[in-house]
Amino acid sequence: MLITGESRIELQTIGKRLRSRLKSLEMPAPIQDEILQAWQISGSHYAYAVRSSATAEDLPGASFAGQQDTFVNVQGKANLLYSIKKCWASLFSDRAIIYRSQNGFPHDQVKLAVVVQCMIFPDVSGIMFTADPITGNRKIVSIDASFGLGEALASGLVSADLYQIKSDKIIRRSRFQTVS
Repeated sequence: MLITGESRIELQTIGKRLRSRLKSLEMPAPIQDEILQAWQISGSHYAYAVRSSATAEDLPGASFAGQQDTFVNVQGKANLLYSIKKCWASLFSDRAIIYRSQNGFPHDQVKLAVVVQCMIFPDVSGIMFTADPITGNRKIVSIDASFGLGEALASGLVSADLYQIKSDKIIRRSRFQTVS
C-alpha cells in the first residue's frame, strides 16, 4: 500500500485513538493479580524492562523488529502495570501501523505478548539472528552487538558491530562507531 500524506494522517489519527482507548481500559483483575504476584516473587524493589513480542516479528519478507515499544528501568507497581498497557497499545504505534500497511500485513492478524524482565546493566548487548537477515541463509548466524543496553541498539541510537558465524568460525566482522 502506498502511504500518501493524507492516508498517513488518517492512519495516525486511528492509531492515536486505539492507543488512547487501550491505555484507558481497566486491566482485568486476574491478569493484574498474576502480574503483581510474579513481580512480588521476583523482587518488587528491582527495575524491570517491559518489552513486546509480536507474532509478526522477523518474518522472511519483513523484519518488524523495533516496531513496538520497550520500556526500561520500570520501577513500582503502578509504573509496571501502566508500562504493560503502553506496550500492548504500541501494537498500534504510528510506525507499526504504517509498516504493516506498507508491507501488506493485515492489522487484525498481529498479536502481541508482553515480556517483563529484571533489568541488568550489561557492558555489551546484542541481537542474534539464526539466519542471515539479508540472504536468509540458515547456516549463517548474524549478531549485531554494541556497548550498553540492547535498547539503544534496537532503537537505532547506536551502530552495531556485526559478527557473522558459520560452522563455529567468524566469517565476517564489521566494526562501527557509536552514533551521536
